[in-house]
This record gives sequence, structure tokens and C-alpha cells, in this order.
Amino acid sequence: MIKKILLSTIGISLMLSASACSEKEADKVGDAQRCLDEYSNKGAGDLNSCLTKIDGIETAAAYNIRCAVGYLKEDFTTQSFIQAFEEIETISGPNVINFLDRMTFDKAGTTGAAVAENFNTASAVYNYCAKSKGKGATILATFTFLVNALYDYECKGAPPLLGSCQMNDTTVLATGLGAALLDNGASGAELKSSLGTIVISTNQISCESGEANKTLCEFLDRSITNAGGPENTTQVGHEFLQVLTSP
Repeated sequence: MIKKILLSTIGISLMLSASACSEKEADKVGDAQRCLDEYSNKGAGDLNSCLTKIDGIETAAAYNIRCAVGYLKEDFTTQSFIQAFEEIETISGPNVINFLDRMTFDKAGTTGAAVAENFNTASAVYNYCAKSKGKGATILATFTFLVNALYDYECKGAPPLLGSCQMNDTTVLATGLGAALLDNGASGAELKSSLGTIVISTNQISCESGEANKTLCEFLDRSITNAGGPENTTQVGHEFLQVLTSP
């Protein structure tokens, strides 16, 4: 199952079909995939040039490439994902935090304004992965979005939650998770609503028709069930934080 998720996420074995896009678009996506394979296999080439090849194309295959490039730009590799999943082979609160820590985007930096920049990147990459309709890619991007949203939430405080804006410590992450869960104010509601919206959407893509990953889908399923259904996105987001706090 891990291999299936990894293949989907890094854009390997991308399936192209005439029904999904025109022949011309399929050729462009194929060129972009070869560019991506060259980069992934040899570390050669320019990821931005891979993206340029699919400018203006809005097929699932094109979004799959944008999703993969998002992770490659953050220096994720197959080993990165394997190490992340090893953290949740045994479910516990600390192991979930370690998993989230490994799914973090932090290429822009780990302090100050860079935290918001990392969150914006994670948000954009989630949208690419979701539009690709890739089960594995979408559910992984959900947890990347979550962890970066938590760091962004911590840093938006005045003063920041821990007195300084930083995202380089699992203790900081765990503190943010607990604080967000208990926050019934406007900032807490905003965070929970955004998380709930993504949990519901990802559950539909990744879990309702064959699971991308049993453990991660159970987190999403429990969040929606505990919220009494998908109608209240803020409550779903609250339950998502609760599930991860007490897995």
C-alpha cells in the first residue's frame, strides 16, 4: 500500500488517455512526465521547465505533475515518505506528531514570514493533488496542509503562540495542535473550518471508493463520524484535531 501511495505522489506510472485530454495535450503532459522522470531518476533538469510544458492544461494528469513537482521542490523523495509512514506503523500521539513533522513543507525557511509562505505552498500543492484525483497524493497532501496550517496558526497570534514564530521542533507542533483544538475563537474557527473542508473533500477522493491508506482514512472517517456527518465543516475540523491528539 505504501508503494501505491508513493507512485501516485511522485508522478511515476502516470496513466494518460485520449479521453482525459486531447492528443496535443496528452503529448505535452507526456513531455512533462518525461522531464519529471529525468529529474527524479537522475537529479537532472529543471522542475520549472517541466511545469512550463503543461501551462494552461487543466486535466487530472497535468495536476498530478504539479502535485509531484510541489513535493520534489520541497526535497521529498521515496525515502521521505517511507520514513513518514514508518512513524505510524504503531499509532500513538507522539508517533502521529512525528509523522506530521516529516510531512512538513519548510523550504522557504522556519521562522517569521517564511512560515506563511510555506503554508501558502502547502495549500497550493493540496489543490493540485486534489484536482489530480489521485487517492494517495491527495491524502498525503491533506496532512501536509494540516501541519503547515498549524504552524501558520501559531505564528499569526499576537504575540505568536510560543512567543516566537518557528516551525522546527515537534514540541512546537504538538503545542499548536493542542492549542488549536481548545481555541473557540475566530482564529480557531477559521482553522477548523478550512481543515474540515479538506477532510471532507479528501475523504470523498481517497477513502470512499477504495482506501488510499487504511490508517489515514480512519483518521478522516472518525473525524466526520464524530462530527455527526459532513454538514458542519468547523466541527469536522475540530474532530480532526481531536482524533490526531488522541489517535
